[in-house]
Amino acid sequence: MKSRKTSPKIVRPASAPETDLRKRAKAIVSEKESRTGETPENLSPEALLQALHELRVHQIELEMQNEELQSTQAALEAANERYFSFYDLAPVGFVTLSDKGQILETNLTFAAWVGVERGALVNAPLSLFIFPEDQDIYFLQKKQLFKTHGDQTCELRMLRPDGMTFWASLEASIFHLPDGAPICRIVLSDITGHKRAEQAIRESEKNMATLFDAITESVYLIDTEGLLLSVNQTAAQRFGLKPENMKGKSTFTFLPEQIAKSRREKIKEVFRTGREIIFEDIRSGSHFKHALYPIFDENGKIVRIAGFSQNVTDIRKVEAALQESEKNLATLFNAITESLYLMDAQGILLSVNETTAQWFDLKPEEIEGRSAYNFFPENVAKNRREKIEEVFRTGREVRFEDSHKGKHFRHALYPVFGEDGKVSRLAGFSQDITDLKTAEEGLKASHAQLRELTRHLQTVREQERVRIARGVHDELGQVLTAITLETSWLAKKLTKRQKALKERAEATASLATDAIQSVKKIISELRPSLLSDLGLAEAIKWQAAEYQKRSGLKCAMSIDLGDTGFPDDISTAVFRIFQEAVTNVIRHAKATEISVSLKETNGCIELIVKDNGIGFDESMRREDSFGITGMKERAHVLGGKLAVSGIPKKGSTVVARIPVKTDNGIVTPHTVPIGSGQ
Repeated sequence: MKSRKTSPKIVRPASAPETDLRKRAKAIVSEKESRTGETPENLSPEALLQALHELRVHQIELEMQNEELQSTQAALEAANERYFSFYDLAPVGFVTLSDKGQILETNLTFAAWVGVERGALVNAPLSLFIFPEDQDIYFLQKKQLFKTHGDQTCELRMLRPDGMTFWASLEASIFHLPDGAPICRIVLSDITGHKRAEQAIRESEKNMATLFDAITESVYLIDTEGLLLSVNQTAAQRFGLKPENMKGKSTFTFLPEQIAKSRREKIKEVFRTGREIIFEDIRSGSHFKHALYPIFDENGKIVRIAGFSQNVTDIRKVEAALQESEKNLATLFNAITESLYLMDAQGILLSVNETTAQWFDLKPEEIEGRSAYNFFPENVAKNRREKIEEVFRTGREVRFEDSHKGKHFRHALYPVFGEDGKVSRLAGFSQDITDLKTAEEGLKASHAQLRELTRHLQTVREQERVRIARGVHDELGQVLTAITLETSWLAKKLTKRQKALKERAEATASLATDAIQSVKKIISELRPSLLSDLGLAEAIKWQAAEYQKRSGLKCAMSIDLGDTGFPDDISTAVFRIFQEAVTNVIRHAKATEISVSLKETNGCIELIVKDNGIGFDESMRREDSFGITGMKERAHVLGGKLAVSGIPKKGSTVVARIPVKTDNGIVTPHTVPIGSGQ
């Protein structure tokens, strides 16, 4: 007897938990077995094997179905990811609204825009995030949408979390749920950048329009037929019109026939050649400058012409005046009898006048562009190069003289500065002073002769004074002395009974004595004997004492001449200058004291006379005063100098310097600055 095969048992792992699904399956099997009475215990071995086979087939089928489900699930998850990318991460906002305007669903983009968690947006009204002033736009769109069921579009401002606004474009459409309830789906686009660009364009257009009308030249735009597409205020004002009265009309209707014909040809030329044209014409006595520029489309075809017109009447007048001025300047430049020239830093002559060219027996154009140094010997050229380089180096004018080919020249070089403040050019002025030099030498000789003559006259005058003084002393003095002696003797011989005669004789003797004193005074003024006997220093001391005795003027003396004797003409000149200086003080200064300094220094006798008088204003001093002129002449004749200075209420000073030493017989004068007091 065959042994009975036992059916294999399906053993579940003890640790495997019993899920709800298994429990439900077991319950269904138990219910079915109780209804049919088919239980594993009641089945035959063949039936059990058949059931096991079916179970295995069914298991494999389930495994295959499970694989298909997993594949489908993976595809679904991929689709969900794509949906998330397309919907939640889209660059636009998606919002689903109820018919009441409440948010049913939205993507992450919109939630980020309004700064609210997506879950918190559900059931919130969309109007909460719309700028208050644009609420009416939104509600009108929603009303039209649900009324017409047609797509609606609008632009409005929405609020960000920080209170700032952004522009959004809303595209709304109607959809219905399975239960037929209408819903609104809105696609929102952030158009802030677009709006800003529009605003910038509007402002730019406004600014361009303002600039367009502010331009003082006529600006206009014409098409291929010559019709005015745009004109600015200036263009319209020239015709006494407004821009809107000219737009759309032919530009030729506003011009005289002849000018319109010429203008039409110019416009045609621009369209034909594609090149700009600049030209001028005259209308009603005014000069106008025009420029026509082609405007091309994207295909390179000329579709417009931009025109510019400028009234250049004043400019042409200025140019004409400038040309006339330049002509006159050129005439004057060439008429000047001195040499004028302009050169650069390298010594290249840029411009010369006719005189300059004539000095070299050339024409100006034969000199210009050449080096100035090529026209002179090496030593002269070297000296002039140094002077020219000094001007460019220091930026200061330079004056000098030189000689060339037996002629003397005086030059003045002036820097010409460029826009950068640096010396870029040099303007030169040269004068032939040969005749002037000759005249100066002759004048110097004449002055020398005149000084010598004056000196001789001074000497003769002093000699004549000496002769007169001696004659008065020897003749008149002796006579007066004899009269004094005789009348005195006569008075003694007369008796008391001859009283009247005696008194007359005594009076006559007294008068004769006074006359003798007057003669002595005259003799001393003509030629003090002390000047010849004891010298200059003692003579001045004596004269100062005389002045003090006569006028009460205090004299402070400082004399340092040593034992040196001086020629008579020098001693006499210094003494006479001292006399005149003190006399002027007594007459005009109202001084109470003077100080006198007399010394020999640096080969000169120096005399200084100061007073404490009323002084004088330097600007009011008369140089032709006889006293001052006489003193200056005495000093000048001997090669000296004399200066007079003063300060109001502080006194005055006379300074004289007369040389006593000569070089090769030629007296060298010393300069005495006015007011130096030394």
